[in-house]
Formats: sequence, structure tokens, C-alpha cells
Amino acid sequence: MIHTYVIVPVAELTQEMIDAAIQDSINTLRKSLDETQAVLKFDGSPSCFSGYTQYTHEEILAVMNEASWTALDEE
Repeated sequence: MIHTYVIVPVAELTQEMIDAAIQDSINTLRKSLDETQAVLKFDGSPSCFSGYTQYTHEEILAVMNEASWTALDEE
């Protein structure tokens, strides 16, 4: 199955979004390092995600590799 992803500001998360997502709790969402953004994965076209940029798996992986999502290893 092909999933779709959105990035939502944590302050805008609603129970409707959690219910529409594959994750079952705000505690299981992948969050940015500063914890202001969260990624939700879903199937179909829930209306609660309209207005947010939607990403494919490959696109969201690229975003997750950015510095705001992944801590750089200190050597």
C-alpha cells in the first residue's frame, strides 16, 4: 500500500488528524528536533489534511534528512 505524508505544526494537531492517521497517538508521531512540527502518515484523502503539503515516501525521507529533523553526529 502506498501511504501519503503531511507535516503539521504540533500546535495545529487535532484528534481528527490523529484518528485519520496510521499512527495512533501524538506520542508516536515523528517530530522535528525542536518539536514544533510532526509527520503524519495516512491512506486515502482525509479532508483534515487538505491545505497541507502532501509527500510521497521518497519525498518525506528527503525532508527527514534535513538538519531540522535529524541530529548531526558529533565526532
